[in-house]
Amino acid sequence: MHIVNRLDRDTSGLMCIAKHSYIHYLLCEQQKQQLVHRTYEALVEGHIAKDYDDIIAPICRKDGSMIERIVSKDGQFAHTNYTVVERFAVDNQQMTRVRLTLFTGRTHQIRVHMMHIGHPLVGDVLYGASEQHLNRQALHGVSLKLTHPITQQHMAWDSELPTEIQSIVDAKN
Repeated sequence: MHIVNRLDRDTSGLMCIAKHSYIHYLLCEQQKQQLVHRTYEALVEGHIAKDYDDIIAPICRKDGSMIERIVSKDGQFAHTNYTVVERFAVDNQQMTRVRLTLFTGRTHQIRVHMMHIGHPLVGDVLYGASEQHLNRQALHGVSLKLTHPITQQHMAWDSELPTEIQSIVDAKN
């Protein structure tokens, strides 16, 4: 088994895994050409003002940390797009549900970009959020689309939000 795209620890959702190394190579090449499309949904703290935006900000490892990343002019190019699905509050805490598309695949990219614009993911204590409503980051891979490298068949998978994230959305007041 060969992992084509990884998910951060405690991120749920769809992943692409190839059974053979040659297929893995072909799928990785598709990814480099931005032909593998991954979409995520997240809950972030606060109400995001813009309904839609591109976050283009380079990411690198934070000095002194093997895990944490930051936006830095010395980092690698990273591009994330978000669209607001809804704004709501739970227990008087403002939240925004967003749909995100990655154009690059940097470690912790969504988490770092959302923190960078002042809206860390609900439950993401590594990047400044509270664990009040969830003890992991509220991030889920909801859609994966690609072309099969041998048959050229277009393939797509969808995944609903897991119960622990959906229950926060359902608790809105």
